[in-house]
This record gives sequence, structure tokens and C-alpha cells, in this order.
Amino acid sequence: MAESKANKDEPNPETCPGCGGHDIDGESIDIEGIYVTQVVSCIDCDAEWSDTYKFTGREIIYKGNRGTR
Repeated sequence: MAESKANKDEPNPETCPGCGGHDIDGESIDIEGIYVTQVVSCIDCDAEWSDTYKFTGREIIYKGNRGTR
């Protein structure tokens, strides 16, 4: 089994921070520079919060074949 990179003290983005439920719904994302913010709500308890993510890197999956730019 692969070792988890997540710290046990970090919030789980897949659960509600209010009730711990898994039935959450994310709204559209807002991108500002290297940050992405998304308003998320819980279907179970009606809690609403904002998740913020930071761009930390890039990995080329397919370079393409149209030459360089």
C-alpha cells in the first residue's frame, strides 16, 4: 500500500469540516494568480466554507508534436 503524503493534522478536502460528512458540493472555481478558491457546501448539515489551493508545480504529460514556441 502506498504511503499517504497527507499530514494527519491537515483538513481532509473530501469531508465537511462541520459534521465530517462526505456529501459535499463544490461551486465554480476562482483563479487568482497561483491560487484557486472554491466555495463548498455540505448537503448533510448545510455548512459552507471556502477551500483554497496553491499551484505548486507542473508536469508535462505529452509534449505535443507541433514544434516549439
